[in-house]
Amino acid sequence: METYRATFDISCGVSHGLGVKYPDTETREERIVAENPDDALKQALTYATRFAYDYLSDPETGKTTVALSHLRGPTGTVPLDTTKTIVERSTLDKILLLAVEEVLPKERKDGGRF
Repeated sequence: METYRATFDISCGVSHGLGVKYPDTETREERIVAENPDDALKQALTYATRFAYDYLSDPETGKTTVALSHLRGPTGTVPLDTTKTIVERSTLDKILLLAVEEVLPKERKDGGRF
């Protein structure tokens, strides 16, 4: 197993209370342990999807956009097609996910989450 570092650029919203949201951007780095660059990329995109659901939506766009900007491994930077490493989730997507989680069990039979 090898260690990779994934860097994400997140366009989201932030609230300082009182129900008001402001646009925000954040850069986040995560450590990934994988057998090869393809597995590391899959794990990085799983992180991106989770972040897109977890962060508040940008009030100007109504979306949270997460871009995998860099993936570095033991042999250097892993080449990325940046048009395929962007995950967007709208406020409606997040509301629908909450509704599904209320109706369906938390875990699928294969161990994954809905």
